[in-house]
Amino acid sequence: MENNVKIVGITGGIGSGKSTVSKFIEEKGYKVINSDKKAKKLYLENEELKKNLIKEFGSDFYLADGNINKSYIESIVFGEDEASKEKLAKLNRLVHPLVIQDNIDEIDRLVEDGEKLIFVESALIFEINMEEAYDYIICVFSDQEKAIERVISRDNTNKEQILKRMQNQLSPQEKKKKSDFVINNNSTLEELKKATDFVLDLIG
Repeated sequence: MENNVKIVGITGGIGSGKSTVSKFIEEKGYKVINSDKKAKKLYLENEELKKNLIKEFGSDFYLADGNINKSYIESIVFGEDEASKEKLAKLNRLVHPLVIQDNIDEIDRLVEDGEKLIFVESALIFEINMEEAYDYIICVFSDQEKAIERVISRDNTNKEQILKRMQNQLSPQEKKKKSDFVINNNSTLEELKKATDFVLDLIG
C-alpha cells in the first residue's frame, strides 16, 4: 500500500448507526466499502461458497427463491450452547476470508484510481483481529436500548433475537476502547452528521 494512502475502518455494535455514518462520509465524496453488502453478495453469487454452506449447514441455508434463510441461520448460530458457537465459527471461517480478499481487491482498484482516503465499514473488525489492517478505526457508539429500537424497526425482528446477536460480538464499550475515534449516536441525525464531519476533519 502506498504510504500516502489511509485506510479507515468504521465499526460499532448492531444498530449503532454505522451505515448512516458511512452514508454521510460518502456524501462528502469519499469511497466507503461495505463488508456486510459484500458478504450478502457472496452468499448469493459465489457458487463454491454456496456449495460449502449447504454441505456444512444443510439445504435449509437457502430459501427456494435462492436467498439466504435468515431465520434458519440465526436459529443455528446464535444460540448460547457450544454447538451454536462452533457453527458460527465455521460460518465465519467460510465467509470472512472471501470478504477480506474482496475488500483488498477493491482497495487496490481505488488506490489505482487515485483515492488517498478509503473507508471500510465492518461490524467485526476486532472480532476477526483485523485492526492492524487500518490506519484508524472509527467506532459508532449507541446506547443499547436505542440500538435495539433501531434494529426492531429496520429488520422486523424482536428484542430477544437482537440480544442473541449482540452477545456474539465484542461489547460496544470494548469497541470504543479499542478505536481511535468514537462517534456517539444517541441524539439527532443532525448531531450525528456534525460528529461525523468533525472526525473527518481530524482524519483528512
